[in-house]
Amino acid sequence: MSRAARKRGKPSSPEEIRLAAARRRADERVAANDPSNWTIANDTLALPSGDGITTNKPNKRAIYAKRCDPFELLHRKGGLSEGQFQAANRLFKDWCDSMGIRTEDARPTLEIIDQAPRGPGDLVNARMLDAGARFEQVLSMIGRANAAVLRALVQPLVMCGSALIWRAEVQRITGEGDTHGQGTVVRQACENLRLAYSDIDQAARSHHALRKVPAAPDQA
Repeated sequence: MSRAARKRGKPSSPEEIRLAAARRRADERVAANDPSNWTIANDTLALPSGDGITTNKPNKRAIYAKRCDPFELLHRKGGLSEGQFQAANRLFKDWCDSMGIRTEDARPTLEIIDQAPRGPGDLVNARMLDAGARFEQVLSMIGRANAAVLRALVQPLVMCGSALIWRAEVQRITGEGDTHGQGTVVRQACENLRLAYSDIDQAARSHHALRKVPAAPDQA
């Protein structure tokens, strides 16, 4: 190797050049497999399934995407009424409570409920059992198709604090490919959910009122 080549730190022999090229290709492969270096294609973002993705685009390149809660997205665009949106949030909370997951500002933190040990069933408390029973009850009241849609949209919010491509999920379950129709499917499911929660609440109030009525005295 010449003195000038050593000073510059560049390979000069054919073998050194091949080794340097191999190292460069290896580094490029590692970089290509690093998710932090991945970009989001503009044509992908332009698809209806990309609706609701918030992107960070330094240098006009989308390098980060955070998918919104589909219920929040539809509510913000007027696709869900306040009552329908609150019903979806209540279903999310019931699912979280049934699994012992705390929620903070409608986002799961995957923190197990802390309580003093009480025996063999100390990891499950009454609130979890009540929430689980209410969750299954309300879904059983809205029809299988509506329940399947809501389960698919709420589960990823509960499990990992993120949402799937909600339009693709609605199409997978119902076969509805029209974007307006997909929003209608979710709105219908949330409306039935709102009515079901209303019926459950009314039944609970009636039961509570009956418990307050004094028993009739025994007739001698």
